[in-house]
Amino acid sequence: MNKTILTKEERKSRLLRDKKRAWLVIFIGLLAFIAFVYSGRQYNRTIIPFICVLSGSLVTGLAIGTIRLKYSQVTNRKRSDIWQQRLWVSVVYGSLICALFFWTNIHFSKSDSHQTKYPILARFETYRYHLLYVAINFNGIQKEIPVPNSDETEIKKSNFLILTFKNGFWGFPFIVDEKLSIN
Repeated sequence: MNKTILTKEERKSRLLRDKKRAWLVIFIGLLAFIAFVYSGRQYNRTIIPFICVLSGSLVTGLAIGTIRLKYSQVTNRKRSDIWQQRLWVSVVYGSLICALFFWTNIHFSKSDSHQTKYPILARFETYRYHLLYVAINFNGIQKEIPVPNSDETEIKKSNFLILTFKNGFWGFPFIVDEKLSIN
């Protein structure tokens, strides 16, 4: 029974420190969730294969998470459940880095926009409260593009999709506008 006896002030300071950590974890988790939702929304605007986005966010999340955990082990001198922490840290940092990639690609673009016409490969009729999608082939990448402000009859009549692109900051094009065309 070799327990450390804490004074009232030490207990209060530990409780305050634990509360600050809990609020910080909640804030970072909320920020990661917002980044994840932002990445999902911006993925539809960017012509990138999904496997590239997924592998890039996993690799950067694992790399930053490993560096962070090694640093915390050196400074705290204690071992904890590494796999649980590494999973949490890789998801958080992966979603933050992925959202940062999409944000910089779109907002730091300095190129002019250009239009290109693509034949529609497939039409996706979804439930009534979701966007309608069409599939195109963009340089060997089959991509489903949402077409807002269109109804099913207009999509069924159209044969082509006219996309207005801008080249992003990282070189990946993103969609500025989409229009349906019959010929």
